[in-house]
Amino acid sequence: MNRVLQFLMMVTAFAGCDKSYNLPEKQSADASANSPVDHTKDPVAEVVQLKVGDRFPSIKSISLDGDQITVGPELYGTKATLVVFWSTWCGFCMTDLPHEVELANRYESAGLRVIGVNADEDLETAKRAVVDKSIPWLNLYEGKEQSISNQLGITSWPVLFLLDSNGTVVATTDMLRRTSFVTMPDGAVQSVYRLDTFIAKLLEPSDK
Repeated sequence: MNRVLQFLMMVTAFAGCDKSYNLPEKQSADASANSPVDHTKDPVAEVVQLKVGDRFPSIKSISLDGDQITVGPELYGTKATLVVFWSTWCGFCMTDLPHEVELANRYESAGLRVIGVNADEDLETAKRAVVDKSIPWLNLYEGKEQSISNQLGITSWPVLFLLDSNGTVVATTDMLRRTSFVTMPDGAVQSVYRLDTFIAKLLEPSDK
């Protein structure tokens, strides 16, 4: 793999989609990540900027089917949970989705749960994407108001949060979308997504 191609892959890994919207005016640096995020009742709650080591907040929302959903420990994977913020208007989201679907299917039985948060402008668009892309995971719907994203200070997509079995954030977008280049025994250079290596680490047997 030549250096130009490696550079382009690294640029792609850091790229994201922006979509203009109004952030809540009220922001607090001391806001607790453990506070419930209920966008069905209060779409302009305090902003919580999640970082590694924070507990992922309880989120109350609706699924693409209109069911009331609370994201919390009862929905987490036994070893790891990947939360994916995505939308069809985000080209990078749609580029990354097939690999995320592959990981979800490959590691579900090993203890990985994937939960999506969709920001499409209407439900039908999101539902068609789920079918067309064979997305197997539960998707919350925040719609064009992007209520959940606003409350978590998200301004660029895609966004990923990888949680351990306790719901603690162990890696975020900037870490998970990086690409490492590994030299194989035959001298070939192979690209490896950090998302894959982080998930594999969390799924290791506990007695190893």
